[in-house]
Amino acid sequence: MVGVDDDENFSVDIAVSVDGQMMPLSDVLSLTVYKPQRLQALHEVMLLEPFLDGLKGYVGGKAAMPMRFNLSQMQAFLMRTAQAVRLLGIEVVLPRELRDLVRPQVTMKIKRRESADSVAGLSLDEM
Repeated sequence: MVGVDDDENFSVDIAVSVDGQMMPLSDVLSLTVYKPQRLQALHEVMLLEPFLDGLKGYVGGKAAMPMRFNLSQMQAFLMRTAQAVRLLGIEVVLPRELRDLVRPQVTMKIKRRESADSVAGLSLDEM
């Protein structure tokens, strides 16, 4: 999960799925109730290690404090890494402010000229 601290700084926390429910990694690493799932969660999280600077320190600190990134580090993560991480089947949860940067929406402008034999309609094949 990515949070916006201010215009120049971002925080990243990781949550993992435990029995179909998203749990903060800090809880999975620190609470004894999650001990049976801990090894699997750590294995999955460490798949991100080549993509996410600071992950070893984050996991080593039991995910107590979020990872912090400046604007240039976050831009590199979003533009180069987020798509690769999604291909691994890992969901990247972004705040609304950053979603359009990663997944811009398709927009189009259609003009229509008036004529007697014009038909209103446009198929997807014609686009």
